[in-house]
Order: sequence, then structure tokens, then C-alpha cells
Amino acid sequence: MRIKVVVSSSLPSHVAKLTAVAVDALESDGFVVECVEVPRLGLPDVTSAEHEDTFKRFVLTPGALIESWRIARHLTALTQPGDIVLIPDHRGWGGIFALEQALSDLDECREVWTLSGASVTLASLDMYKVTVGEDDEAQSAIDWELVQYRFSSRVIAMSEAARVGLSSLGIETVVLDPNPVSVEAARRPKPGIIALPEAVARCSHTPEIMRAIVEYLVEYSAAEVVVSTDDADDVVWKRSTWESIPGLDAFGERIWRDPDPCDGASVIVLGNPFSVPPEDVISAYRQGASVLAPAGSLAIALLPSARPWETIDDLVQSLTDPDHGRVHDIPASRVRLLHEFDERWTEPTRARRVSVGIPVHGDVSYLESCIESVVTQTARPHEIVLYDDGSNSVVVSTKIDTLVKRHAGLARAITAPNRGVCAARNAIIESFTGDAFVLLDSDDTLDSRFIESCVTAMRARPAVGAVATWTEFFGGYEGIEAKPPFDARVGLRENPIVSTAVLVDMSVWTRDIAFAEDMAFLYCEDWHVWSQLVAAGVEFGLVPRPLVRHRVHPASGAKRRTDVALAIGTARATEPLRGEWVR
Repeated sequence: MRIKVVVSSSLPSHVAKLTAVAVDALESDGFVVECVEVPRLGLPDVTSAEHEDTFKRFVLTPGALIESWRIARHLTALTQPGDIVLIPDHRGWGGIFALEQALSDLDECREVWTLSGASVTLASLDMYKVTVGEDDEAQSAIDWELVQYRFSSRVIAMSEAARVGLSSLGIETVVLDPNPVSVEAARRPKPGIIALPEAVARCSHTPEIMRAIVEYLVEYSAAEVVVSTDDADDVVWKRSTWESIPGLDAFGERIWRDPDPCDGASVIVLGNPFSVPPEDVISAYRQGASVLAPAGSLAIALLPSARPWETIDDLVQSLTDPDHGRVHDIPASRVRLLHEFDERWTEPTRARRVSVGIPVHGDVSYLESCIESVVTQTARPHEIVLYDDGSNSVVVSTKIDTLVKRHAGLARAITAPNRGVCAARNAIIESFTGDAFVLLDSDDTLDSRFIESCVTAMRARPAVGAVATWTEFFGGYEGIEAKPPFDARVGLRENPIVSTAVLVDMSVWTRDIAFAEDMAFLYCEDWHVWSQLVAAGVEFGLVPRPLVRHRVHPASGAKRRTDVALAIGTARATEPLRGEWVR
């Protein structure tokens, strides 16, 4: 079986090493591996005008997201439908591509596999026990790493630590043990030089390791410690990680920093559970040095004689007792990937009758262009409902009557007393006769492929009950602010769906889900509804293309909303995701 593995000169060295280890294991499993090189910069030579325009119009969009989108363009050009494509999880590299393939037509999709172990998500879980970005870019990387995991056909873990970490997030993995490093029987180490070859950093657990070594040195004063000269800024304390390590004075002259810490070392201590051990570590290991590495780490899987540690006490005991934690001839537990795949299935009968609802109040300046964008869809809507929310205006009623007559058999009108946009939307949904619906503001427009693209995405993944797209702003503000799919994690932070134009499967809209009428003045009423859907177990899909055009003008909600309204609206909108009111 052939698999295409994504590589690039722009990948950090630790990701490249992890990929090489995976390639070696896959080839041992019988796969024919073909490396697909993604250029460091730019779009493919043959790029559509639409993609060129999108690339130029990204604004206020994190670099991790733009890079994932750019890589997706290359992978679409470099692969064919039916290919198996393996992509590292680094910074959500394959997030957009996995999303596009999972929500595309079965005949057009690739099988996306994710190689886990190099992600911000796993590092964050290991260091902090939560997924938290150190800045906006890291936060975006986590967002798209989680998208990549969730929408991949298969997630491969190269270590037990990666499997456990992803399992805590509800991500199922296939464990693929790496080919172990061959070595003759290791000599019993002698107390002497203890080397810490990894960069001094929180992800290497340097502070914990140093605390253990301090305790060890109390008893074994002859030991010396050599630490790598590579250092990293600490994201918890406002100084370098090296400077944040307490008790360094206790080492006296028995500690120094060296660019080649493994030279002559009898004991090597590793702390990063996901990284491939450096070549100098492997060389020292082959020469008989004792290696201590985190339990479940990739190093433990690669180095059969390495000894696992979990806590500071465990590490101290491993340093004082050469036999503590020793692993004796444990055979590799390789899980072969060459078996029948779970066949992807679709639901072609979903969203056959898409209803479109448009509430109107007072202003019909843009209504005609809005309607025109609906009736010219490549997938014809089932019905269009124009809802006059108590405008009491001859101009409004005349315009609505004219449009209904122009599109007789497709459009119909409802007139009711003014109760606000939330009540209007609830009434529109109650009147629909379709099996899926879209609510559209009267001053916005849809790309002609909106319904077709969203319906394809909904049919491709049975768990998806609602599908959004990216939004293009125009008018008083222009650009494309790309966002991740709506889920509980993202929804607690922000509303990534700018417009109310979301395709919703009517079967997921229950009596307990509705627009809250008293939130009409807060302009967070749609956020509140999406939160209700997610809280009810609905999965959101996303078509990562700007298929909704949102008009920005002086009367736009965002222009009129105060900071207080936003704060109140955010608290109300996220309440379903927290399970209790914030008072």
C-alpha cells in the first residue's frame, strides 16, 4: 500500500526527525512511502483566481491558520483523490486539508492521516495539564491541531505519552511503535557525569529534573552535571528557563553548560516525552551510557534499555539504583496498519430541501441583492421566507410584495407585529417546510456555491448537524477574517461565525433550542444559539472558503454595540457551554 508523507524544509528539525522515524516504521510495516515536498513559501504555480484573491484578502488572521490554508492548496495540487496522505500535527499544518477532505464529496476526497507528537496541544497538556496557547498564534495553532485530529481519518501516535494525551481530549489513535535502536548489551553505568542534552526548557521538564539531581547530589557528591547550552525563554516566569530553576547554587562547581553534554557521560536524563532523542544521545546510548526518559515517551520506545521515570522521587531512585525501572527485553508491540479501513459513508438524502429565511425590519435597501444571491444558487433552495417584523412601512411592504411576485412559487412573505429579530427568526423557523434551513440577514449576500458546498459537507459527515463558512466583509470594512469551526472550546472564547448564515439540519433543532428574544439588543443572539446546539451534542462543520459576504455599514450591529453590551452578550451567549449562569 502506498502512502504520501508530507515533508517541508520549513518544518522544525524535531518534526522532521519524528517524521523520519514514522517513515521508517511504516516501511517496516510494508507501506510504500512517497515523500511530498511542500514549498516553504507561496501558493502552487497553478492557483485559481479565487484562491489568489483569498490569500491577498486575509486580515486579522493568525499566521498558523494562513499557513494551514496555504499548505492545503499545495496538497490539493500534489495529491489525487483516493490517496492516503500523512501530515505531521505541528501547528495544525494539516488542519484545513483534513477538514476539506472530510467534508468533501466521497469521489473527490483523500484519506488524511495525522502523525501526532509534535503539536503545541500535546506540549501544553504535558506541561500545564490543559490546552492553553501562550499567545494568539499558539492559541490558533492549538485550534487547528484539534481540527486536524478531529477530521483526520486516522491519528497515529508514536508513543504512549501521545496516545494518553490525545485520549484525554477524546481523540482515538492508532499506536505505531518505532523501530528500536539496535545496541549490544549496555554496560552497567558508573556514577560520574550526568548529562541533560535537551534544551533547558519547560517542555524538557528541566526544572523537575534539576530538583531530582539536587537530591541525588546530596548523597553522591562526586557526580558532575553537564547541561546543554541551548536555552529557552520561560513562558511562566519573566526570565529564561535556566534562570527560573531554583537551587542552582547547591551544585557549586559540579555543574556546567556544554554544547556537547553527552561526551563522556555515564547517565543521560531526558525530559521531553514526544521528541526523538538527538544523535549524540543515541551514540552515547550505543556506547553503554544509561538513559533515563519519561515513562511512555518516544525515547523509551526507541531505546529498549532506557529506564522510565514519572516523578521526581522516581527519578532520584533511578539515579541512585542502576536497576530501578530497568526494562528487560520488552518486544515491540507494533500495531500493523495494513488492515481493512473503516469505510467512510455518507447520507445523500440529508438537506434535500433547504429553506432560507430573511427577517426584514424598516430597511430594504439591500434586500434585492440579498434575494438575488439566494435564487442564483447552484443548488436551488426549497423556499424563501421573507418575514416583515412590524416595519409598518409602505416602502417595505411594496418591496417584499414585488420580490415575492418576481419569484412566485419559491418566495413567500409573512407579516407580524414587531417583536425583534430573535422572535422573527424563531417564527421563520417554525414556518419552514424544508429539512434544513439557513437564516440570512437582509443586508448580506451568499456566494452562489454556498448551499451546494454546505450541503456536501453535511452529507459527507453524518455527525455534522450544522455547517458554516468563512465570511468576507465588504462596505465600510473589507477583508476575510478566517476562523476555526465552532465547538465548545472555541465558543467559550469567541463566536467564530460572523454571519447568521449557517446551514442547520432541521432534525437537530429541538424545542429546547431557540433564539432568546431578550438578547436581540445584545447582538450575541446567534452565538447563544450556536452554543445551544453544541451543548446539545451537535457537531459543526466548516467550509473554509469565504462564501458569505457580510456588509459593514453605519447601521451594522457591531458599529452600534457598546462594550457593556458585548460583555453581557458574551456571558449570556456562552452560558449553555458552561452549564450555569454567570451572575
